[in-house]
Amino acid sequence: MDRLEQFSAIAEGILAQNAVNQVRSDERFAQGISRATALLRQSSDEEFLRGIAALFRMGSASKPVMTMVRHATRGQLESPIPPLDRLKDGESRYYAALSLEDLNAPWIAPYCARGIANEETAEKARAGLSRTLLRLLPLDQALELIAVELGKLKFETDEPIESATRRMKRVVAALRPALVSGSVTAGESIGKAIQSFLLSGFTSGVPAAGRALNEFAAESCGFVFDLARTQVATIADPKIYRALGPIRNWMTPPHWSRFVKKTAPAQGLLAILVSAIVLLGRQNVADGELLEALQIFAANRKEAEAIAANIATEHPELPADIREWISKFGRTRSTPVLTSMSEARDAGSDFELAGILVGAASLRSSSPDGEGRGVLRLLEAIDSLATKRGMRVKHQIGDVIPYSPVAHELVGGHRLGIARVKVVAPLVERTAADGSALTVLRAVVEPIGDLA
Repeated sequence: MDRLEQFSAIAEGILAQNAVNQVRSDERFAQGISRATALLRQSSDEEFLRGIAALFRMGSASKPVMTMVRHATRGQLESPIPPLDRLKDGESRYYAALSLEDLNAPWIAPYCARGIANEETAEKARAGLSRTLLRLLPLDQALELIAVELGKLKFETDEPIESATRRMKRVVAALRPALVSGSVTAGESIGKAIQSFLLSGFTSGVPAAGRALNEFAAESCGFVFDLARTQVATIADPKIYRALGPIRNWMTPPHWSRFVKKTAPAQGLLAILVSAIVLLGRQNVADGELLEALQIFAANRKEAEAIAANIATEHPELPADIREWISKFGRTRSTPVLTSMSEARDAGSDFELAGILVGAASLRSSSPDGEGRGVLRLLEAIDSLATKRGMRVKHQIGDVIPYSPVAHELVGGHRLGIARVKVVAPLVERTAADGSALTVLRAVVEPIGDLA
């Protein structure tokens, strides 16, 4: 066998007879793969790709053969291979794309991004390139690479904008299975990356209303939905929802409203956004940007306000002022609440602040004069910070009070029959948004001997 065409013809005959597993143990079969691999870099670009495609088509029919093929060709794939569009046959482009799936060379990510954008008809090849790209890079970086390539495209058709819309729809559709099938990292700038990516194919104009735009919009909503359901940390990021804003603006408000109500991916994504608002609300977090993101799924602000009012009605378990804030679309709230995820994280410092507050109370009781102005200023600062967080010390050391297993930590562990206890370290409470008292730090108490 002196030319790759001979190997390709032999491979096609073996595949046609479903005889790959029968011949794989034949020494001549292994020799044929070795010889074909050696000829790859001695051939033209098209011959190289046809040879790679033939090898990986054989490998796809048998796992042991695929292992053999990958081992044999690894050295030939360390440097860039010719663009897949040198092959006219879409099926061959798919099998050639399989050659990249377990490689990590630096050239592969940009190569895949270019192939994803430029592929015309072979959706299996585009999907294979997408899997490889998302294996190599975080999603935001992968989308940035694809966006660069999409921005270079020129469609020499009667309706270039519609052609661009259909290409964008196919690219998004190819990325979705790759997003949910592997271990994909969203990246730090995912919201911005999604919006730039969705806009990148429209450098010469925006889509007109019609079937092509509807299909692209549906795939785009599905893409963000897949991201949110597989990358839970993104659901409270308003930027991923706002990334769909340009697509929303390409439709008339009534058209967009009908689209959202009739399109399953849009409804699924809206449900995730509502869940994020409710979950944060249960933690007393009022994230204004997340609430505003409801407008992405509405024809206008009035419709978004109606959605918000419905959330408040359907979730009576939320704190009263959070429900009011949601029902009035963030315009008013009766008491201060947390306003972002960062403030929610700060709320986790309550326990540490409670410990400081108890320490300050102990210092004050042991040193009534504060042992100097510096200590006095420190105590005042601690008191001021605690007041702003709605926190206070309840009881003093030595107080005798009724025993509460919920609010007290009994020295020596909980026991039945304890009625009254003496305070060893006081309890710290925080006033919640609805006025209820939340225990931040349980009081340490000891029994005084009387039994219930």
